[in-house]
Amino acid sequence: ITELKKKTLKAGACVGRIAAAIAKVQQEIKNASIAPQKINDRLKILLAGDNVEAVKVSETDFEFRRNGQRATNMSEGERTAVAFSYFLAKLDEGGVNLADLIIVIDDPICSFDSNHIFAVYSIVERNLSAAKQLIVLTHNADFFGLVKDWMKSRDKSFYMVNRLLDAGQEWYANLIPLPRL
Repeated sequence: ITELKKKTLKAGACVGRIAAAIAKVQQEIKNASIAPQKINDRLKILLAGDNVEAVKVSETDFEFRRNGQRATNMSEGERTAVAFSYFLAKLDEGGVNLADLIIVIDDPICSFDSNHIFAVYSIVERNLSAAKQLIVLTHNADFFGLVKDWMKSRDKSFYMVNRLLDAGQEWYANLIPLPRL
């Protein structure tokens, strides 16, 4: 009886590990099913009128298509939109709490024309405002102004990277508070 109880405990532990693995795979399949729709929702905003969309091709995979055909020659702007949309969809996966995350986005508008600045800004504001800390890097003065005005209303801090040459003609950078003007 003792030997059978030991075997039963081992079998129970094995069943528990298998059940956990099954649950993990089922969650991955569910996430893969949800991701294309979330990506497409954002692409409709970022690429209005451009027919690029994420299409599920298997239980766990999807691809990007334009007018029903595989999108093979996407522009820089389209690739930026796809990458940014995918990044945001991945943040939504697995029940991650945004309030626990420090998020850094590096120039999310770098390949977009001026018409897309407001679309990207609205997506950032709507989807990332709950982050524990949000760091937005940009070279674009218009996008910077939008983010700065939004953050000012939340009483947040602003910094800039100050790039300088030392006496040996080597570049270095300092992070300094953003000048008032």
